[in-house]
Amino acid sequence: VIIGSEEGPLQLWNISTKKKLYEFKGWNSSVCCCVSSPALDVVAVGCSDGTIHVHNIRYDEELMSFNHQIRGAVTALSFRTGVLIDLL
Repeated sequence: VIIGSEEGPLQLWNISTKKKLYEFKGWNSSVCCCVSSPALDVVAVGCSDGTIHVHNIRYDEELMSFNHQIRGAVTALSFRTGVLIDLL
């Protein structure tokens, strides 16, 4: 399970053993939402500063980021795949 926090970093937990496996780098902003993608090991993280980070959790590296500071915190995210369009 991946958990986000107001402090910024994500944490990977094993819910069977109740142990933290890894703490990811943070983004100096609170995590408001997190969603897994159809691509293996990739999640999107929405932050309070209006930034969306697409992150590879296997290698702990950011793949890309988007920013919309004018609209405020990112409170919900989803991935969509379709017949005509595949979005990461």
